[in-house]
Amino acid sequence: MKTLTKLMENQLANSDGKLVHFQAAVGGWRRLEIPTMSTEMKCLICGGTDHGVTIATPIGNSNERVWICHTRNCGSNADLKHRQATYTPTDVRRASEWPLFCEMNNIGDEFHAVRFEAIEQSPEMKFKMQDFLKSENHFMTMRGPKGSGKSYAAMGICELFTRTKVSCMFISHEKMQSDWLDTFKTDGLNNFISRVKNVELLIIDDFGAKIPTTNFKAFFFDLINTRMQWIGRKTIILSNLLEDKEEDEKLYLNCLGGDAVSDRLKRAVKLKFKDKSRR
Repeated sequence: MKTLTKLMENQLANSDGKLVHFQAAVGGWRRLEIPTMSTEMKCLICGGTDHGVTIATPIGNSNERVWICHTRNCGSNADLKHRQATYTPTDVRRASEWPLFCEMNNIGDEFHAVRFEAIEQSPEMKFKMQDFLKSENHFMTMRGPKGSGKSYAAMGICELFTRTKVSCMFISHEKMQSDWLDTFKTDGLNNFISRVKNVELLIIDDFGAKIPTTNFKAFFFDLINTRMQWIGRKTIILSNLLEDKEEDEKLYLNCLGGDAVSDRLKRAVKLKFKDKSRR
């Protein structure tokens, strides 16, 4: 058993902000539904934002952290000196088992160990990804050269999302076109169009890898337009086509389907990935 005073020896500086998984409350620690940056939180008891962040388990390899209010005389920490605090990791039941999600979305078992916390991007980049899931914004674009970490980051977002929800789909742009064409061969029995329109989180990988047909562009416009009508439906588009290359930008807009779709994406969260390949 470790006293909380002892745990505080492992405390981390809060000025830069840290991703935390628990919040100190009267009588114990409350697990957060979604890990949150410490600088975006406030105390549930006193409303204060002055805080400290400590590793939840000082023994072992856990990266989980707890947010502790530092407001003097706050009820959440009034008895910290006397309380014995221990943390026993528990298997929190996921909404969707990650290995099953990988297999259903043809991601493969190579990525069974993916976790959002392990994404090798800047804290600011990870915060924008996480904040997107909680915001009312419909769209996010992730653009950068091959091997810059876009797909891995997107799968990390899927992993985080499927901890609490099951309505998530990861598909390549090329496979989307192929599955869309298959709907015309099944006499309406294929529910692909319904799924991509209604899924809560849709991630489209390798956007622009294959030039779409005119009819598919019309379908894509209808897809984006439909998803915009629902607050809870979010779309993330990943592309190797770069904004700062004129030929890439023209191809990107062409794949979107023209100005009508691009206008709808003007307020999208835009993430630019580094040029250095991670492969």
